[in-house]
Amino acid sequence: MLSSDARTKLLSHWWPHGVSDSSSVTEFCLPLESSVTMNDEPIPLPVPTRGMRMDLRGRLRNTKVAAHNAFLPVFEAVVNGMHSIEDRFGLENAAASGEIEIHVHRVLQHQVPGTAGRPLIEPIEGFTVVDNGVGFTDPNMESFETADSSAKIERGGKGIGRLTWLVVFEKAEIESRFLNDEHQLRRRSFIFSPTEAGISDFSDEELESEQAIETRICLLGAKERYREPLRKGLDVIAERVFEHCFNYFAVGNCPQVTVIEHGADGDSKVVVNELTKQLAISEPNHFAVGEHKLVIRHVQERHTSGKKHLGHLLANDRVVSSFPLADVSDLGANPIHGEQGEPLVHHVFVGGTALDSGADATRTRFVLPDGEQLIEAIGLLDLKTLRERIGEIVNDQLKETLQAEREANLEKIERHIRTEQPEYARLLGKKREELAHIKWSDNPRLMDEALYRLKQDWELEIRQQQSAIEEQLNENETNVDEVAEQLYRVVSETNLAGQDDLVRYVVKRRAVLKLLHRLISRQAGTLEKHVHRIVFPLRKTNGEVDYNDHNLWLVDDALAFYEFVSSDVSLSANTAAPSSSLRRPDILAFKTGDPYEHVSIVEFKKPDRNDGENPVVQLAAYARLLRQGEPMDVDGVTIPGVDNHIRIDAYAIVTLNRRMESVLCDGPGEMKKVEGEWRWYGAMGNLNMNVEVLDFRAFISRARKRNQAFFSALNLR
Repeated sequence: MLSSDARTKLLSHWWPHGVSDSSSVTEFCLPLESSVTMNDEPIPLPVPTRGMRMDLRGRLRNTKVAAHNAFLPVFEAVVNGMHSIEDRFGLENAAASGEIEIHVHRVLQHQVPGTAGRPLIEPIEGFTVVDNGVGFTDPNMESFETADSSAKIERGGKGIGRLTWLVVFEKAEIESRFLNDEHQLRRRSFIFSPTEAGISDFSDEELESEQAIETRICLLGAKERYREPLRKGLDVIAERVFEHCFNYFAVGNCPQVTVIEHGADGDSKVVVNELTKQLAISEPNHFAVGEHKLVIRHVQERHTSGKKHLGHLLANDRVVSSFPLADVSDLGANPIHGEQGEPLVHHVFVGGTALDSGADATRTRFVLPDGEQLIEAIGLLDLKTLRERIGEIVNDQLKETLQAEREANLEKIERHIRTEQPEYARLLGKKREELAHIKWSDNPRLMDEALYRLKQDWELEIRQQQSAIEEQLNENETNVDEVAEQLYRVVSETNLAGQDDLVRYVVKRRAVLKLLHRLISRQAGTLEKHVHRIVFPLRKTNGEVDYNDHNLWLVDDALAFYEFVSSDVSLSANTAAPSSSLRRPDILAFKTGDPYEHVSIVEFKKPDRNDGENPVVQLAAYARLLRQGEPMDVDGVTIPGVDNHIRIDAYAIVTLNRRMESVLCDGPGEMKKVEGEWRWYGAMGNLNMNVEVLDFRAFISRARKRNQAFFSALNLR
């Protein structure tokens, strides 16, 4: 039995917080040794009780792993294996002697549907990571049990990597065969789970020396929120491991890492190291951002669907965050091309001491300023500044490739402007260099936005120049002739920009006609409403609608200049209509004089209607209401209707089928068919009203013919 002195000495040595009464302590964590020395005599110790030297449950609550980082526990186990192999064989022999296997455990026969014709990918239940490194030796075991251990601080270890195992998985089962200090082969195993002690079923025993040194980390029971992010195929898992541990693979001192999946038809394997053969990896280059020294590697791989040009920021040789290089460099969304024309994507991997120290405990984000100049001023690396510097380096590294890509890009943009958006044609001469830096997109909206922004910048530049020149006129010693010449040049630029606005309006007309053509070809039941809305918004007047927001020119160019236009508004609510009727013409337009000079009425009818209703009769009814004049003014005097000498032009837009043509032939207005033009015309003398009934096709065709000269002048198809 230990003396009081010995007990006190042992407790003060091993109990981290100290004790006031050693006799009251019956259980505590003991070292891994089987004895300690007291007064030069070995004292045997009882079988140790293992436990975590931390509030494990509290630490787990405060350790966050986002769903998109679900593979982080696997990466941590793999990197631990790499470090363990380096400790056993040395860095120079790690690649030749080290081996790591990642075994994927799936929930077999679980019916989860594939997508888009892809094969079924079963959910993942867990992983086993096996390495032949030094193993769970006494120092490594003690480090494992210690919160925020600094054992691997020189390698960037945060001391909490194993906590992520229990965030994503229910538990981890560890078994390690290792050599102790006396070169005896021992086997140490335990379960790591979110209990108070954290460690259970601990076992430590001596083994026969024939067995190989090996450590197995079994991550079991994937939690619900991580199951879908983990459900990936073997190739994707291998790519994720490769990307996360890129620097380990790129420098060539990495042990062999194999991802293995066991199936009914045998094992499937991917050697992650083989992925380096598909890459072109540059030598590391050094650069600085302020006082911070960093290292960058350029990597190119063959483009496949979904891959983008990316920049990767590393902490201790592991990827922490990535960003699109298109945001900071001249690389666009499309792949670049190699010497043989093969499509490639470009990556850069950047690391350095500032990034190592700037990663958070889970190594999933950086705790560094991002565009915050005040914080940057106190000496911290600013991520925004770093990304911009990386963009400059990428542009310099790829300058020849980018120049060729830029020329091809500009050809596409120029062809697009000449054939689709000639309103930007002036930019080809005035801002050609800036156009070359616009990244081509197959999305017309994105192209229009980019070109519009450049045109706005040009117009702002012109206005600023004009203001600066006009200010010179106020100076006493101004050379008036010289300033006048400068002003003339700037005004000429302004006129060119204004001409582009006119071109834009013509291009808009062409786009409207194309849209109407598609609508008519579909013969939808709602065609009447769609066409009506395009011509003029429903339940609105021209006092509420901007000139550019309606398309009355489709009916008649003159209508756009009428003083009052209403759309689907009742006659009683129409301040220009002398009628109290609740009937709502589709479009009613007045050209005012004393009080009127001209009136137009437009009606749209559903396609292929067979109810026998004659649109001419409806137009005539509207005309009679306008002629009669019903409402009274504030003095009780009846407001006169539209005088009979004012001509009314009426249009009906319909589908001219046999039934409709029969109705027109037998109805009022002495309607006559114009062969080959999909239209009928006539007049009602008693109402002084001309009537034209147009098929939807004729309606579009006539508008196109009226504008064809403009389209041809601009080379619009």
